[in-house]
Amino acid sequence: MESGYLVMRRQDGNRGEKYVGTVRLVEDDSAVVEWLGGLRERIPLPAPSDITVIPVGSVRYRALRDSQRLEKEFSKSPVPVLVALLEEMGGEATVRQLHDETRSLGLAGEHNSTWWGRTRQRLLQHPRVTESRPNGPLKLIDEPVDPFEKERSLPAREALEFLATPATKRERGLEQALREAVCTGQSELTTYERVAAHALKATLRPWPTEMGEYTPQGASQRVLAMAVEFLADVTKGQRHAQSATAQPSPKLGKAGAPPVAAVTPLLVGLVTTPEGSAAADQAAKLPRGLMAQACVMAVMARFEAEEAGGDHLLGRGAVLLPSAITESPLAPAARREAFAEELLARALGLLLRSAGQRLPSDPECQWVDLVLAAVPEHTLRRGIAAHSAEDLAAALEALADRPDGGRERATLVLESLAGRPDDAEQPESPAGSASDSAKPSDSVSADSGSASAGEASPEEPKTQEPQAELSMPAAPADVDAQTQEPEADGDATDSAGPAAEGPEEEPKAQEPQTELVTPAAPAAPAEAAEAPAQEPEKATDTPADIPEAPPHAPEPTHEERSRHDVALSRERAVAHALRSERDQLKRDLAASERRYERADEEFAELRTRLEAVTAELAAATRRQEALTLQAQRREQELRQARQAGRAASQAQLRQARIDGLRVLATVLSEVADQAAHAADESDPSRALYRRVLTQAATAGLVDIGTSGEETEFDPSRHQAPTGPAERVVVERPGFAWRAGGSQEEVVLLPALVRRAEP
Repeated sequence: MESGYLVMRRQDGNRGEKYVGTVRLVEDDSAVVEWLGGLRERIPLPAPSDITVIPVGSVRYRALRDSQRLEKEFSKSPVPVLVALLEEMGGEATVRQLHDETRSLGLAGEHNSTWWGRTRQRLLQHPRVTESRPNGPLKLIDEPVDPFEKERSLPAREALEFLATPATKRERGLEQALREAVCTGQSELTTYERVAAHALKATLRPWPTEMGEYTPQGASQRVLAMAVEFLADVTKGQRHAQSATAQPSPKLGKAGAPPVAAVTPLLVGLVTTPEGSAAADQAAKLPRGLMAQACVMAVMARFEAEEAGGDHLLGRGAVLLPSAITESPLAPAARREAFAEELLARALGLLLRSAGQRLPSDPECQWVDLVLAAVPEHTLRRGIAAHSAEDLAAALEALADRPDGGRERATLVLESLAGRPDDAEQPESPAGSASDSAKPSDSVSADSGSASAGEASPEEPKTQEPQAELSMPAAPADVDAQTQEPEADGDATDSAGPAAEGPEEEPKAQEPQTELVTPAAPAAPAEAAEAPAQEPEKATDTPADIPEAPPHAPEPTHEERSRHDVALSRERAVAHALRSERDQLKRDLAASERRYERADEEFAELRTRLEAVTAELAAATRRQEALTLQAQRREQELRQARQAGRAASQAQLRQARIDGLRVLATVLSEVADQAAHAADESDPSRALYRRVLTQAATAGLVDIGTSGEETEFDPSRHQAPTGPAERVVVERPGFAWRAGGSQEEVVLLPALVRRAEP
């Protein structure tokens, strides 16, 4: 008990009326209490059982001194008040006892059992509160012990992994401790780990604006599954969108969540990971519209880079292709068309490059086959028409032949494009066929006794060439009977017979015969005489045959053939130059790819170094944070120790001063007693007492009464051996100390009094 404490006394037990007083003076064996109304009473020490001592600053003290302020604090945060009350109740109490105690203090009388149940759970989360036994009374431990201190000190990645692991039951407060560990080390987390941490309700800082790396490497499958679950939730509205004005999820961009612009890179990073991942396979089912197109193009870029993991990319690409190419309100028609054209061009380029430089891998072939089967028909025709039909037909041989596959579809398109009338080789075929058919007829005319080349004039070959060409239409077997009837008589039948059989059986075999027979044209004069007679018949019969014969181009002359040969040579030279240029480009491309591979290796090495430096920096940051936290804790402990030491030293100094003044008061009392018994006023003891009393007054020491003075009895200032009375006479003065001129005084030595005579 100390001066300033409150004491409470109840009449007739605990249910009686209570009286509250303030301790004014504490002595070795007693204390003076001032009750309401100013009445003072000295009580023995230790205090009787009917008196309750209430220390300064306790909950009961505050309830008696400033109840409104305490009620406001309790309604705002009841746990600190209940912890302090539990300490005052001996450190152990049930919820029912706390309920009764707070109701007696006027704090929680209106709260029901549900509120107290929730408050009990909150109390158990306090570091100083535990259970004496399961579901038993609450117990206050001396020092705050954190049961999850180990979990709170875990690295952020380990805590996140622990938090993402499914569990049927966990200790109370464990998940909160893990979330605090994640929040403390959130700077270590990768992109997908931040998404998973947000999904697990960890409080994170806003999404970093400089976040640019979206790769799931380093994150576990459990963490990636949580990230995909969040992405599936925020993209649900896009998957079910019926119009192009579908709004993004309101969960994006708030409380540490990724922004809207980060959703597509997150999905792209997942679906293009080269490893097998159930989370990545699930992520491939989420994109729609432009988002799906971005993912498909990323998969195509992986195939073009010839990276490993093609089987996994192929499975995810097969899921993404329908969502990217089919009609969707989230992708305009023009964007879909441009996407399909670019995708087809890159797929054909991948196939042609692989066929020209190396054997294409099976995943690449299957991927190209999927693209060829997925793009629209008109896009496929345009894309195939832009490439060499010969190279493309050879490259398509690498694809598997499956029903309704891309190879079959592309082959059909190639065949349809090759049969068009505007093909590059078709204009030369009629002239070739005409010249080929003219050679057998020359051979036949030579065998039947035509004029020799030596006797004929130089102009005769030019005149005979069209006649031979005009007589050819009657040769095929499918010509009408009316065309053949005028030549059914005489030698015309004999000459037409071999000509008709020759082109049907072996037209190409007779070409060398024509070249060999033509120089041997000179024959007997009889045969030469018959030739002019046959020419008019052919001239008259041929015009009747022309309307029935199919149209043929005229045979080119020697000059035209020369020009054609020159043009053909020129085109061949250009083609050779183009092939050389193509080969050079291929060599340059191979060199560029080698340089790219070296640069990629250097980049991978630099990234490895960066990751190592980043890990070291993160570890140094964690150590710095731990040291900072430890320094703050030590500083706080030192500050508390200083405050406690200062308070203890002040209290000790005050008590030492009181003890010294009490000794001085005893001496002054003896001097005052000597001065009171002095007979003469000029006695030295009287002068000494006055001087010493004056000096003591400078230290705050004042006397209580003078010898022979009659006054009212004050139990805190007077001591009556014969018993208290209303009026007493001071026999020996007492002394009190007033610190710093304050009105509150500390009685050092009470005045000795006796009952006054009536």
